[in-house]
Amino acid sequence: MFYENSEGEQISKLRKNKTVFLLINTSGMVGKSIDLDLSDSDFNFEYNGELLENDQLLGLEVTADTMKVELITKKQN
Repeated sequence: MFYENSEGEQISKLRKNKTVFLLINTSGMVGKSIDLDLSDSDFNFEYNGELLENDQLLGLEVTADTMKVELITKKQN
């Protein structure tokens, strides 16, 4: 897993209040659900308009072997 910006470039450092894309590579998981721990000491993440509790993205349905998940970074309080 790694993050990309909207231009498809890999991101090495996250910044607050930015849209990023988490790239997830799986094999043979299409149709199954996965849980992702996105814990980061500096940022929280928003997914589909909801702040992820404890940076956990739970029950994400795998729709392809390679997926891009849109997130927004939020500064931790």
